[in-house]
Amino acid sequence: MRISRSAASVRGGFTLIEMLISVALVMLMMVMFAAMFGTAVGTMRRQRGLANNDQKARALTALLRGDLEAATYKSQLYSDSAGLVPLVAGDIVDPNQKGYFYIAENDPGSETDDNLQLTIWVAEPISGRAQLIGQPDGDGSFDIDPALPDLNQPDGDDGILNNDVTWSRAAEVSYFLRNGTLYRRVLLLRDPLPHNPVYPTQPTMGVAGEGTDSFSAYADRLLPGVYDADADQDDLNAAPADTTIGDFWADFDSSACWVYDDTSGAWLIHFNSIDSLDNNRGHENHPLGMPLHRFGHDPGMIAAGQPLEFLTTLPATPEYIGRFTHEETSSAAFGFPGPASDPFTYEDGTGHTLANGDVAEYANGPRAGEDIVMTGVEAFNLEVLDEGWSLAPADRAAALFPKFVNLGQAVYPPGGPPSGPGDPNNEFAGDFSDFWITNPAYGTVFGGNRFDTWHPAMLDNSVAPPTVIPPPFRPLRYTPVAHTPGPGSFYAVNDVVVPTTGFVDQSIVYQCVAVLGSGESAAFDAVHPDQQFEWSRVPGAEFFDGVDASNGVVWRAVDNRIGLKMIRVTIRYVDGQTGGLRQLTTYHSFVESR
Repeated sequence: MRISRSAASVRGGFTLIEMLISVALVMLMMVMFAAMFGTAVGTMRRQRGLANNDQKARALTALLRGDLEAATYKSQLYSDSAGLVPLVAGDIVDPNQKGYFYIAENDPGSETDDNLQLTIWVAEPISGRAQLIGQPDGDGSFDIDPALPDLNQPDGDDGILNNDVTWSRAAEVSYFLRNGTLYRRVLLLRDPLPHNPVYPTQPTMGVAGEGTDSFSAYADRLLPGVYDADADQDDLNAAPADTTIGDFWADFDSSACWVYDDTSGAWLIHFNSIDSLDNNRGHENHPLGMPLHRFGHDPGMIAAGQPLEFLTTLPATPEYIGRFTHEETSSAAFGFPGPASDPFTYEDGTGHTLANGDVAEYANGPRAGEDIVMTGVEAFNLEVLDEGWSLAPADRAAALFPKFVNLGQAVYPPGGPPSGPGDPNNEFAGDFSDFWITNPAYGTVFGGNRFDTWHPAMLDNSVAPPTVIPPPFRPLRYTPVAHTPGPGSFYAVNDVVVPTTGFVDQSIVYQCVAVLGSGESAAFDAVHPDQQFEWSRVPGAEFFDGVDASNGVVWRAVDNRIGLKMIRVTIRYVDGQTGGLRQLTTYHSFVESR
């Protein structure tokens, strides 16, 4: 049987051209799928990056708002001046005026050198680090006797001894920006465990020798002077005379300062405590309302209380650092608080330098990064609400225009009383430093551009007699006139603050609300010295000043200070995924409900 030629010649595969076309189509489809997959992955990555950035922004906003709401220094309960007002000598401290609230603008033209620092009180205790410290034995060495643990020390404040943890309901908190990194530094205020008898706020040798937290009890402290770097839970055999510079803020997340013991003639470590929030008391409790007791301020080596926010004042352009970071204070080279020779002040011309955003001499401490809250930050700007701000002269005749401004911002037009026309309605403008704002030289760099709630016993002890140091910003509302009583006129009594030199206190002025008869005033009449009286410092108090019931003046005490009613915090940062700038803004009102 013969096979057909046509059947034998049937093809069994594809031609080369068909193969090339098929491969090209497959490759095209793969490229398309790869592009689609890449686009989808990129979109997911960007969305995840945006979500992460949004999460960071939400966390930072919640953190910042939580601190502002927990601020201990609030609007006064008993005053007609709403918002935060600084304390000056002679003021009656309101129950709400605890601790301090501090804003540093520094250069109003920069958004990178602002500082926010405040004291907070929280419902749930804040945890921090604390090393176990020993109690002196009879031979003078510092040994821990396990059978006799001393609970009155920071490590025991959380109720558990020897776990390297302390906690407190109160703290100092500082926000500052350096080299694109936003920091939040927290230092706890000593909050001893409830105990009967009550534990003092300084670690002591034991109940028998506690005494009270005063100069008479300083000898009972576990840290009588130098903090020894070896005096931790691994080696507690350092003698009290050991002069090894310690690493206090590597071992303790506690606010502390120096105190000087007149009896022993030595500098001692003082743990700032919840008692330090009380501005009603004077120096004996080392109140944090006095800047020299705070973190980041000069304790007295150069100018007591001066903020130390710049690396040095020697270069033509000082370098801003804000506050020391955890990395720097945990460095073995950083010794404060300790003996007076420890390196703390960086205004002393010792030549400190910045390297990659860190103070070179204190870089590479073991606790680096613990206080970082956000990186890639380009701006951290604090602005205050100025209700009297006017945009142009015509605005003064019409309605005032409230505006958020930088502390120390120039007014419109340039100048201010008494040197120029200015606008006396502006409340937080730099041009009023010689008139409305006292102490413009506070600090050595951009001195007047700060708001500080201060302390009524803040004195300059470098001169004799000591003089009052007023707060950097104390804007006033009314301009007192010469004593010519008439309804609505205001008068300031200039001798209510003692001691003082060249400081006219106008925090409280007196408004004439009624003139009876001829309006003869006994307070200003040398003929009737027996009828003179002390001017009331209580806002709203009314009192009669006259020679008899039908001949005199009725005065009302008026709080003359303009309170800080609101701040705006703006943080601008770089989106790590897209490279674009993003911004978050937080508003906080200081006007409390009453």
